Amino acid sequence: MQLVMFDIDGTLTETMKVDEECLVRSFVEVFGFTDIETDWSHYPHVTDSGIFHEVYAPFAGTVYVGDGVWDARACRALSIPFIGIGSGVRAARLALEGAVRVFQDFSEEGLFLETLDRLSRKSYGAKHRD
Repeated sequence: MQLVMFDIDGTLTETMKVDEECLVRSFVEVFGFTDIETDWSHYPHVTDSGIFHEVYAPFAGTVYVGDGVWDARACRALSIPFIGIGSGVRAARLALEGAVRVFQDFSEEGLFLETLDRLSRKSYGAKHRD
């Protein structure tokens, strides 16, 4: 028995234009990226995540701050440092999901800003090594 794998869009279905429109729209609505090159042959890795990493590269010092488990999971998948905001059970869940640091709120302003600065410099440095 042989395994046969099919590409879906353009091979089994005529959805390439719809896929393109959805991807570009998500970049605009979620990230505010408006100048997306849609000639996919220009990207070294032509997958949604590969294109995202290429478009995201100029923002390599990004740190995300959020309060949801889904925020932490998305950041982990995209290798973006995540600072959680929450207390009690939520704080524990955010830490388990990979938050680099969890603050109850923004009352520790100095420590929050110091953590933010350290993470953004660390993130930028890791993505710009020779």
